[in-house]
Amino acid sequence: EGPTYPVSATVLNPQGQPQGGALLTLKNPPSANPIYSAYTNSTGQATIQSPAGAQILVAKIGSAFLTEIPVNVAANPAGTNAGTITLIQNTAVRILVVQASAEQLEDVLHVIGFNTFDSTTISAMRDSANVDSTRFLTWLRQYTLIFSDCHGGSEGSSSYALLSRVYGR
Repeated sequence: EGPTYPVSATVLNPQGQPQGGALLTLKNPPSANPIYSAYTNSTGQATIQSPAGAQILVAKIGSAFLTEIPVNVAANPAGTNAGTITLIQNTAVRILVVQASAEQLEDVLHVIGFNTFDSTTISAMRDSANVDSTRFLTWLRQYTLIFSDCHGGSEGSSSYALLSRVYGR
């Protein structure tokens, strides 16, 4: 590994507020050395090390929010400020919203930055599980995140028993 230089950035959540706890890293670091990544502090700021030249900075929270920006890292010990990076939903991650009758979970998800997701209802899931629970579980596994207005087991009807078991898996 050759010389490295500091690169700093400020990470913002989808609403434009400083995001602590986001991971700032290089897209293609020269090695697994921990100097190439850092978590942002409470003001959304982090500094990592990078080789000089054209690089791609990645800011992310888990797999759900991810943004990449190009940066030209100066061979300067004073460092390079890459500016701000606003997180957006990583649409490569499939998300399912399970709707029940009372809550409007979709509205909450839009507010926090989730704009692309599939939707279904708890009753459609119940019916699918009761017809073919193995096929239903395979379908469910395509999703990385599942947000559910209800847990699918307290409806008080035996028709939800199979869904409750499959959903739990």
